[in-house]
Amino acid sequence: MAGKKKSKKPAANPARGFATTSIASSKPRADPTEAADDVAGQNAPQSKDSPPSAATGTKTTDTAATSAPAAQAPALSPEEYERQLEESELQLLVEKYAQKVRRDAQRQNTRLETDRRLLRGQAESIGAKKWLPQELMDHVLDLIQAEGRFAASSVSSDGATSRLPAEEDLIAKLWTLQLTLTASDCPPNRIQPALQYVLDIAPNISPTVKSDSVWGLDEVLDWLARECDKNELPDYYTGRGKTLPKSQADAPQDSPTGSGRTTPFLEIDSKSGSKLKNGAANSRSPTAPSLRHPAVKFDEDIEPDQLLPFFLETKEKLFAIQRPRQDVPKGRGKADVSQRGPEEALLLAKIDRVEKDVLFDKYVGEQEWRKRRIVLEREYAAAKRQRAVEDEQKTARDSSSDSSDDDDDVAKEAERIAAEVLAEDSDSDDQALADLFASLPVNEVDPITGKSSTVMNNADGSKITIRDFGKWTGVTPMRALEEACRSRDSAVRVSYHVLSDVAFASRHAVKIQWSKSQEIPTPLETTELEVFTLPTQFVLKMTSVAAPDAKQSEAYIATAALFFIFGSSGKEEKVALRLPATWKDLWSELAEAKKNKADEKDREAVRHLRDMVQKRAEQELEDGVILPGALKGRVQGKNPTDSDHSDHERTKRQPFGPEYYQNIWLKKCQSHRFQHMLHSRMQLPMWQFRQQVVDTVEREQIVIICGETGCGKSTQVPSFLLEHQLLLGKACKIYCTEPRRISAISLAKRVSEELGEGRGDIGTPRSLVGYSIRLESSTSRETRLVYATTGIVMRMLEGSNDLQEITHLVLDEVHERSIDSDFLLIVLKKLLLRRKDLKVVLMSATVDAEKFSSYLGNAPVLTVPGRTFPVQVAYLEDAVELTGYTLDSRHQEKVVELDDDLEAEADKSSKPDLIKTLKAYSPKTRNTLGNMDEYRIDFDLTVQLISRIATDPNYAPYSKAILVFLPGIAEIRTLNDMLLGDRSFAEQWLIYPLHSTIATEDQEAAFLVPPPGMRKIVLATNIAETGITIPDVTCVIDTGKHREMRFDERRQLSRLIDTFISRANAKQRRGRAGRVQNGLCFHLFTKYRHDNIMSDHQTPEMLRLSLQDLAIRVKICKIGGIEDTLSEALDPPSAKNIRRAIDALVDVRALTPSSEELTPLGIQLARLPLDVFLGKLILLGAVFKCLDMAITVAAILSSKSPFVAPFGQRNQADTIRKGYRKGDSDLLTVYNAYLAWKRVCQSASGGGGEFQFCRKNFLSPQTLANIEDLKGQLLSAVIDSGFLQITTEERQALNRLRYSGRRRQQLFFDVPKRVDVNSDNELVCQAVIAWSFYPKLLVRDVPGGKGLRNVGNNQSISLHPSSVNKGNNELRWLSYYHIMQSKSLYYAHESTAVDAFSIALLCGDVRADLYSGVLILDGNRARFALSDWKTMLVMKVLRTRLKDMLTRSFKNPGKLPTAQHERWLDVWQRIFTLAQENREKAAG
Repeated sequence: MAGKKKSKKPAANPARGFATTSIASSKPRADPTEAADDVAGQNAPQSKDSPPSAATGTKTTDTAATSAPAAQAPALSPEEYERQLEESELQLLVEKYAQKVRRDAQRQNTRLETDRRLLRGQAESIGAKKWLPQELMDHVLDLIQAEGRFAASSVSSDGATSRLPAEEDLIAKLWTLQLTLTASDCPPNRIQPALQYVLDIAPNISPTVKSDSVWGLDEVLDWLARECDKNELPDYYTGRGKTLPKSQADAPQDSPTGSGRTTPFLEIDSKSGSKLKNGAANSRSPTAPSLRHPAVKFDEDIEPDQLLPFFLETKEKLFAIQRPRQDVPKGRGKADVSQRGPEEALLLAKIDRVEKDVLFDKYVGEQEWRKRRIVLEREYAAAKRQRAVEDEQKTARDSSSDSSDDDDDVAKEAERIAAEVLAEDSDSDDQALADLFASLPVNEVDPITGKSSTVMNNADGSKITIRDFGKWTGVTPMRALEEACRSRDSAVRVSYHVLSDVAFASRHAVKIQWSKSQEIPTPLETTELEVFTLPTQFVLKMTSVAAPDAKQSEAYIATAALFFIFGSSGKEEKVALRLPATWKDLWSELAEAKKNKADEKDREAVRHLRDMVQKRAEQELEDGVILPGALKGRVQGKNPTDSDHSDHERTKRQPFGPEYYQNIWLKKCQSHRFQHMLHSRMQLPMWQFRQQVVDTVEREQIVIICGETGCGKSTQVPSFLLEHQLLLGKACKIYCTEPRRISAISLAKRVSEELGEGRGDIGTPRSLVGYSIRLESSTSRETRLVYATTGIVMRMLEGSNDLQEITHLVLDEVHERSIDSDFLLIVLKKLLLRRKDLKVVLMSATVDAEKFSSYLGNAPVLTVPGRTFPVQVAYLEDAVELTGYTLDSRHQEKVVELDDDLEAEADKSSKPDLIKTLKAYSPKTRNTLGNMDEYRIDFDLTVQLISRIATDPNYAPYSKAILVFLPGIAEIRTLNDMLLGDRSFAEQWLIYPLHSTIATEDQEAAFLVPPPGMRKIVLATNIAETGITIPDVTCVIDTGKHREMRFDERRQLSRLIDTFISRANAKQRRGRAGRVQNGLCFHLFTKYRHDNIMSDHQTPEMLRLSLQDLAIRVKICKIGGIEDTLSEALDPPSAKNIRRAIDALVDVRALTPSSEELTPLGIQLARLPLDVFLGKLILLGAVFKCLDMAITVAAILSSKSPFVAPFGQRNQADTIRKGYRKGDSDLLTVYNAYLAWKRVCQSASGGGGEFQFCRKNFLSPQTLANIEDLKGQLLSAVIDSGFLQITTEERQALNRLRYSGRRRQQLFFDVPKRVDVNSDNELVCQAVIAWSFYPKLLVRDVPGGKGLRNVGNNQSISLHPSSVNKGNNELRWLSYYHIMQSKSLYYAHESTAVDAFSIALLCGDVRADLYSGVLILDGNRARFALSDWKTMLVMKVLRTRLKDMLTRSFKNPGKLPTAQHERWLDVWQRIFTLAQENREKAAG
């Protein structure tokens, strides 16, 4: 048996049952001269671990070579020299990058593992299966796989240079990536293809990466998720397929461990420890039970001094069971052996347990067992003979001869067995004697190095080197080990165990028992030791090395343990400084061996990576030789054409001589029509200041003209400038800005007539005058004077030519302080510094011109008086007294919006104070005014007042032309319908609505004097206040309201609201009645309000509007930073409002977060007259085909809710509204009610059915009409921006609806069906609303709880009591539009439920962590966990493709999506359609 063991020469004890480490012995690092020889022999097993000669530094290949001097080393062949140079280059790369690469890879792996643990623990799981059924998943994965075939051309990250990085840099990046993948749970067979994939797409990967990431890692993880089968990838929940890091091995850390005198049983598997030994696992012991038999495990601890007795005792018991089987005939032996019982299995497990113990010497045990077995065999033979004798006595009938024969047989069998045992024992004794002599130390000379050493042959054929370290003084390694371990774990226990106490060869083992888990260190690079590790226990054992005495042996194993535990840490390796010099040398020897082995592996890795990189570079060079030259030639060939084209255009634009322009003017002024109009022009007050205006403008760069309404400044000043320039023979281009389109059109036509031009000449080459408004331009090359809206000039400024084609810029109505005009002043101040030749004229109708003058560097101001007649002024109390008007019960009902707070807003006017001022009026009037709500427009009173003015002899002279001021188009239509339905106005009356949405030709009639016998009523908004002049107006009825966009501080949003005008507005309005004769004006508000409550001037829009649109324009015009630019305004907004606007733009992704630069979405939002969140809602509604819902919701939020609640009926109104509940959304609920109203209106035959419907359902028909009108404006704005393309027929139908002023029945704007297939899909609508309003998002952290948290600022929020979602605590995620504070609570309004899947799909910016399976939304605002890699990949790619599609849509509005984007949009449509169908089935 011993001979067989010796012939096999196993590398390690076959009975050892735990992981071991057997690594090449240390050798000095080779210098460059021997590198070539190392490479030449690296593939030979016998020389791979051979150390180089320490004496000469050259490697000898045979014994004879050791006697040759170093100088006679064989010369290197060219191939060997080349290999030497290559090795040297590789070693330089290793020394340059190895440390950084390992550090980066280790840091990355630590981050990956930490993220996986932390992120998944705090993430919300998405139920992706209900959104992505398997069939759809397979379809999406096929799409991804198909796109992956073209990955090198399609993958591109921000900052990519389209060039390969430098060779060394690329090798280092790939090396870091390789180590990261190796240490992670990446399938080993996939690492090489993954590296090749990254190398293929390297030009499209940004060379710069974040500090916490590794170059190419994201691309590799995507590739793994795409290419690997699902069972190859690790499970996010269980870590299947994943090798845990050594520091996190799943050892049973809470299981009891043995005392310091015992050695716990160490099993080798992935759960209980780490195997550090190179090579395959130890084979099973010959006596181990077969897999066919019951698996029995023995885990009890055995004291070290009881191991041998326990082993012998167990062997004896096993002998008693197994020995009788040997007497069974051979034919039945196998069957008998297979019948192994549990007792035998337990005994075998006990033996296996002992043999696997670190401190058990199997050789000694086997020797003792041989001796014991001889005794047992003799006892067994005697017992067998005794049983035979007893059997013979019982069978007396047998013959005596037979008995004697039996005795002889028994004796012979016993003698035979004893002989075999004695022979075996004799052989063992002979072998032991031979081993005794073979075990004596001998001196051997290494044939390679020539170095002699003392060697002892082991019993199993292995050799033990005896190393004498001599004497030393200082801190013993044992003490250093003890203290170093205690610095980590104060409860650690260190114990030493003798393995061999032979006088001349002592060997020890050391066991370090930790009280808490430790990170398992890297293996030792030596064959002299075996290492066994668990997170709570390290055991090191001397195997092929011994020391002359026990003291050196303990010191040796302690030093090795120190190096093993603390040698890998740069901070802790200082422990070696305490060791004596002898043991410092041993430490250095171990460190050198470790480094040499690592360098060798690193050189192989770098060599392979360098070959890959060089091959890729050659391919890149081949692919790129021809293309750049071709492109260069193409560009060079294009330049001359561009230059020729530019020269041609420049030639066409060459100005004519002075005579040309003088002749133009002479022809104009000689016409009969010009002379006829000149007489009427000379009657205007402005004409007297003609020369003064011309001279001042010629002298100054900026001039301010302050003229009263009706002085003629809007028509005459631009004409003066035009005439003057043409008379001087100068080329000119004059732009006059107007705040409204109707003003621009009417003024252009008037000036054209005054110049003697025909009615149809405007905008043609026959005319010098034109106009330009949004969607409509009437100009030609001969046009010299253009009336344009302020927005048109703003668009011109967005270009980069500094308005080079304009010579004079006239800004009219600057007193209105619109946000456009104020911003235009900011831009002009900067522009005038660059364009000294540009002349600017500001015209204002009020007396605040001095403020403009000081703002513009003390520009001169010209004041022109107006031409007006006295106007008789009356107020609301006079109108009530005149008409005898009283309120009925219906009018006394006050209604409020249903989602307003319960507390009614207090009326600022004090009723008692008001009544005191009405002593001169009748009690009936005082009672009516005491109950009247001044905030509401009373149309019945207005109709009665007009009727009384028309019939009362005292007022009849003023009734020729009545101008009524109303807030908006809905009020105009309401009053228009009432007047047309009143018999008093059926004959001899002309009624003209005047609004910017009414067609231009329909509005022209309002400016004409009616025929004899006819009177007219003009219904207008504040457009007729200053912008236009209706010359024959003699009576003004002023409702005292106007509609303006205002930023609501409480709600933090912009809304169109009806509010009272200022005193300055009131003055302008009544002045309109005194243009041609004495006039009459009725203000339908009390004199008390006018004198005591109204503000003096209107608040500038810049101070009352959201600045989001303005901030975008600052970026488009490229005139500086947003805050710096807006702070230069005439009345600069607060820094808080500016910052709020910037933050909103960043949140909606209109600006980039860091540099605040415009995104493609921001450019599109600048073209929509809306809050940016609502603008985004409309754009996304168009892309995802729910445009009708989006535009309607935007109109509702820009206006107000149509639901109203009369006092005392709030509960009934709330019940009715909840009956329209849809999609767990306040917004979709209102949209649902709007659709019901629309169906009623379209089906009604004019019998008032829609009014009955509104009254029954607590809806305001006027608000609904406003919403529909605003919806038409928004639809037009989307079309005008180019984002939505429509056909000619659709545009004509839209224009007919927009400009149909006279209509009794409500008309509706139809959205093209191709962009409105999903408005009835609740999930799509919920998702689009959430995507648009993000980060206005609420989350219920505790499922079923009442509390909600705002993810934007972590503020606690409650839903408003009026919300349809109030009390529904099952909803986890909700979007909202605004939050309003009421007392100490913050209420969210307009909430909409949304699924986590939708949020993860398109909200905000997401970091998709494939390794963790988590989507992180905007820096941990929310986290969503997915079940597996494939689902994670589908979500990531689908999100990326949809984002790409949106970006392309914003960059190229109106352009059809690509085929790829169409496929992904179809996938999105299928996902949401199936989900909606499943929801409807579940609900049904």
